[in-house]
Amino acid sequence: VFVSLDRGATWQQRAFVRQEKKKTITIAGASVFDIDGPVKPNGVIYVALGDDGLYKTSNHGESWERVLSSSTDSIRQVAISPKNESTVYAVVGSRLARTVNAGAKWDVLYIENRPTITMTDVSIDPFDPRRIYLVFSDGSINQSVDGGISWSRFYEPETGGKVTQFQAHLQQFQAT
Repeated sequence: VFVSLDRGATWQQRAFVRQEKKKTITIAGASVFDIDGPVKPNGVIYVALGDDGLYKTSNHGESWERVLSSSTDSIRQVAISPKNESTVYAVVGSRLARTVNAGAKWDVLYIENRPTITMTDVSIDPFDPRRIYLVFSDGSINQSVDGGISWSRFYEPETGGKVTQFQAHLQQFQAT
């Protein structure tokens, strides 16, 4: 992970996790699947590293801590609530996990029961963070309007069509 603190003029690799005796543990070389930070930059960044878990920094990447791991599924997507940076969502295989305390405790909000379908993306409405959208590997999209308590189908792809990413942005929706 590279970080710029001067609007892109210079970049520095930030990968330190911890020191264990004579060994330095880092996230250097890990595959980054997704990265997200709060709307107002304050040093907090979350990075989804697939099988290596979800890591968080609170100091612009000076050090990282693992805040979520899974022994069975990759963590491929992360999204921070635009209104409360302590609320974070993570796609873990066929599950959507949420923390409301910056990673200290996680709850599962949604489990996809179709055996061949996984989640590919999560998006939070920037104006109403109770609206959450989940994109699935078959191209369908589910929506929650109550912060993840209940879910309904928002979009069903036509034959041959497929959505892989979805972003609720500036009162319009973008699907690719």
